[in-house]
Amino acid sequence: MNAMTSLSLTNCNLSGSLPPRIHPSLASLFLFNNKLSGTLPDEFFPMNSNLTTLRLEGNEFTGTLPNSLSRATKLVTLEIACPWSKVPLNLDRFSLLTGLTRLNLNSVEFTPVTIGTSFVNALNDTLAVFFGANVNFNRATLAPWANFTKLVTLQLVNANLTGTVPLLASSLTQLSLDRNDLVGDLQYASMPNLVRLAVGNTKLNWMTTAIGRLSSLTSLTATFTNATGPLPTEIGQLTQLNQLSIQNNAITALRSTIGLLTQLTQLNVQSNALTALPSTIGQLTQLNQLNAQINAITALPSTIGQLTQLVQLNVQSNALTALPTTIFLLSRLERVDISNNFIVGPDLAPFADFLANLTLCRFSVANDKNCFASTCPMNCCGITGMLCPTSVGAATTTTTTTTTTLAVTA
Repeated sequence: MNAMTSLSLTNCNLSGSLPPRIHPSLASLFLFNNKLSGTLPDEFFPMNSNLTTLRLEGNEFTGTLPNSLSRATKLVTLEIACPWSKVPLNLDRFSLLTGLTRLNLNSVEFTPVTIGTSFVNALNDTLAVFFGANVNFNRATLAPWANFTKLVTLQLVNANLTGTVPLLASSLTQLSLDRNDLVGDLQYASMPNLVRLAVGNTKLNWMTTAIGRLSSLTSLTATFTNATGPLPTEIGQLTQLNQLSIQNNAITALRSTIGLLTQLTQLNVQSNALTALPSTIGQLTQLNQLNAQINAITALPSTIGQLTQLVQLNVQSNALTALPTTIFLLSRLERVDISNNFIVGPDLAPFADFLANLTLCRFSVANDKNCFASTCPMNCCGITGMLCPTSVGAATTTTTTTTTTLAVTA
């Protein structure tokens, strides 16, 4: 009988510990997303190991990595994201695995990690993917990562990093640096192939004119970055972008060039300092989610009616006094929240057909400033028992999940 070379037991609800040793002929071992626990046995990796792929993430292992790991010199993919322990780990432990291209050390225990020179020297021209979320680099800088010339994905989320971002590999397509104490400008010129960029909860300056260099970018997340002022006009050069999340900043304007982002499906500008949305937003015909709540927007452009794919619209807690009639052209709309504005509206009955498609219509809440002229039809939003204010000023009366009419402007 030929020796087994591959074993996959993923998502099998397995529990217990691992065997003392794997067979030398085994090349691929997939055990991720189970309930395995305990430590990796001291002799788990045999002499003359042929193992190229080991995936143990999503289990409950503790302890430290065994010394026999150094025998697995043919490893290409190593994913061991587990709780492990808070025993410090020096990445030099992996320096003998010179063929390693993918390393996943994601942790839930904030394991202290040090990146040594042996690790850098051994893997600087082979390592392509590194996941290090929720590990503790103990206020180290990103400087060592500038030496990895083949990096494609670098995820260092909540990794206790500090300092600036150096020139990283031009091969990078995914960069996640959220929740670190990082400052300074992002070096976009060195990362022209980025597809996904996440820098939320940092102090990085991502709003530079150089952002237009990222012509392949599909996802940008930059929340809680203290960004101020208008978006740079160069944002319009990111024509492949489909997700833009820049909420919880102090951005004052979106610029008309945002209309060039015709692939955009999700736009979240919640909790900024916007006073208007540009009319060119109507060009975002693929948009299905628009969240502009908690700003100071006084009116929505009539071109919002061109967002024919829009499913969710949230503009609550702004300074709106009316909504454009074109909003009733949004036949795919399912969830609408315009509560806590200054809208004065007529009878909702003429718009019952439009409202019948909604699964959520939150038009007023207790004590907000919206006022309405008359009652809307019961169950107009497809939700049994929806209650509506019955007269001007009724929106200040406590109700249960209240809905009501829209002010209409031509």
